[in-house]
Amino acid sequence: NGHKDISFILQEGRSGHEVMIGAKRDPIFGFQIIFTPEGGKYAEISAKVVPPSVKVGEIDLDEALSMIKEHPLSAKITGARGETPSDIESLAKLLVRISKLMYENPQVEALDLNPVFVDPGGVHMVDARVEETSNICSMPEVETNRSLNVFIKPKSAFAVVVSAKPNSVGAKLLVNLINTVGDVKVMLPTGKGLDNLQKMPVEIVDNVPNGCDLLVYAGIPADAPGIVKKFRERGGTGAVIISSDFAETGNKALEDELKKCAGEIPYVGPNGLGIYSKYLNTFFIDEQRTTYPAMNGKFVLFTQSGSLASETFCEYLATHGIPVNAVFSLGNGSGITFTEILNSEADDPEVSAIVIHLEGAIKEGEGPHFIAALKKATKVKPVIILPAGLSAKGRKSAASHTGRMTGGADALLAALKQGGATVVKSEEQLRQVLWMLNVLPKAFDKTVIFTSGGGKGVLATDAAERIGLELKEKLPVEYAEKVKQFLPSFADPTNNPFDFTAAASLDAIEKVLAAMKPLDCPCVFYYGYQVPGGTTTFKDGKAIGIDAVSAVDRVAKTVKEYDLPVVLHIIGQTGLARAVERKAEEYGVVVTRTSAIELILDSLKTVIGIWRKYPNLDFRTEWNPVPDTSLDCLKMKEQG
Repeated sequence: NGHKDISFILQEGRSGHEVMIGAKRDPIFGFQIIFTPEGGKYAEISAKVVPPSVKVGEIDLDEALSMIKEHPLSAKITGARGETPSDIESLAKLLVRISKLMYENPQVEALDLNPVFVDPGGVHMVDARVEETSNICSMPEVETNRSLNVFIKPKSAFAVVVSAKPNSVGAKLLVNLINTVGDVKVMLPTGKGLDNLQKMPVEIVDNVPNGCDLLVYAGIPADAPGIVKKFRERGGTGAVIISSDFAETGNKALEDELKKCAGEIPYVGPNGLGIYSKYLNTFFIDEQRTTYPAMNGKFVLFTQSGSLASETFCEYLATHGIPVNAVFSLGNGSGITFTEILNSEADDPEVSAIVIHLEGAIKEGEGPHFIAALKKATKVKPVIILPAGLSAKGRKSAASHTGRMTGGADALLAALKQGGATVVKSEEQLRQVLWMLNVLPKAFDKTVIFTSGGGKGVLATDAAERIGLELKEKLPVEYAEKVKQFLPSFADPTNNPFDFTAAASLDAIEKVLAAMKPLDCPCVFYYGYQVPGGTTTFKDGKAIGIDAVSAVDRVAKTVKEYDLPVVLHIIGQTGLARAVERKAEEYGVVVTRTSAIELILDSLKTVIGIWRKYPNLDFRTEWNPVPDTSLDCLKMKEQG
């Protein structure tokens, strides 16, 4: 089958620490370099417990050194327990040479050096295996720098729809298109809904017109390639393909034909919602089924999932008052590359953060260009990525969803790390990170945990240690002296976690929060409205109990008034807890209740990392949530 294995012994009788170095071809990134500090006969066993370090493509000395040092087991070769450190620089140089070998010799399919002995005197290769092939496939060329301006602010649009009947996909799409672009020409090949179309402020055409810069296609899938080709030949510069039934349903030939007919013009889709922004809206979900965020924000969001676009990127952001710059629902993503997206958005002054849901859309051969574009973008702004299809079953699911197989998880995650991306683990973490970035003022010191229930503080401290979130060791003495006068004598305000105790009154909680402004510490405050103190205030020296919604109103007002970097965690699971939560949200306070502790703290850790890396970027916008009438219903329930 064109493959040949070559194995040979290079040296015998060496001593030192055994490590393993490997390399293998990757269709997206070219090749992977693999390192583990546990070589020899135990290498495979060790790799199952602690995954090897992986880099993709040609690496330099700094990347090779980081590859060695980041592995948890590398302590054994860097001087553990007083031993003399091994020659790490020589080992790193070997990794660089291996990457150069893979780059310059495309016939090498895989390479395995095991063991390699490393000691203070240098590096000594003992055993090697090289797999070659005569079936050398060159990396395909991909687009990297086409202009995407047509998707940002098109001057005119040509739309093709199957139906313009009221409440049809085509009718809803056309209303949004008219409201944003204005100059719209429409072709209705089926004639369905012509009467309704004639009432719209559009020009109805029978053929592909000249002079339109953007095509929005929601027509019959089989006709898409021909229409796209005519549109390109008549001066069109970009397309949004809404129609489905392409590679995601196994019809790869039709999608290949679409790509061929598009030629040099980029297109979004097929099988997606298209684009939602203040200059272009091709979404066709009406406002009775979803809510849409304001469009004066600083996040541009890209996803291959229509449901994620409508829920997380629209409903969640809208109801939490987080505006967007634009939302791109890419669908199969065959007509545009993430390299182009990153290169375009890196230079956009209106965008402070790029957010990507990545489900196998990096094309074969694109990997090196993608990493370069990612490095360029992350120098100036965060690129927050939610990768999907990392598991074996997930990759299989991604293939049926978008018509593309994802690359290996190890290669993709290595590429994201090399490019400086901020990787989130779940859709819920992505939501919380965006909410925190949009609402919280920046704070650069270590985190503080406040609580009116000591057990929550202990659990949170354990969780912080598990995820690697640094907590402030002690709160400053001057802070403690300032607030202890408001607290029970047994409360210790120098501790972190700082337990107010259940005996602390609502008045005391307000004063303790107000005093934390100079600390410059991100904070998670576990607020329990069930304890008497949490809803007890004083008037004319007398203790008065107030309802939980009114109590949290005062807590949230304090957080907002002093612009505190506080995430408020509501302790409670009842319908009343939801009312308390929504009341706090009215002030633009980040509130969480049902999420796991690890998720809250991991999200905060991610946000702190972004703040520290980009201290001069502003991610916040004015709080403007979509009204939620369910709060009124819950208030009525609380009042009986």
